[in-house]
Amino acid sequence: MQPALYYRSCHEVENIGKDNNLWRARIADPTGVFTIYAGQYQPEAAIFLSELQVPAYVALLAKQENTNPRTEAYIVGETGGDQCC
Repeated sequence: MQPALYYRSCHEVENIGKDNNLWRARIADPTGVFTIYAGQYQPEAAIFLSELQVPAYVALLAKQENTNPRTEAYIVGETGGDQCC
């Protein structure tokens, strides 16, 4: 599974963790809507999502796991890189 660069608009960010910080965000572009998650294993991404003011354009470099190709994708690992605006 190769990492891919996504540049999309983020419309929703929510802390869904009960005892820890687990963040869920919905990002969209003309090809569809994706759900991403960041938590204890992606601390920099979790901090970024916790401070993000939506709506915002975001770029992310991530590996994708298709659970339902039409509606959902999960971040399964961080590949590094700089965070942008």
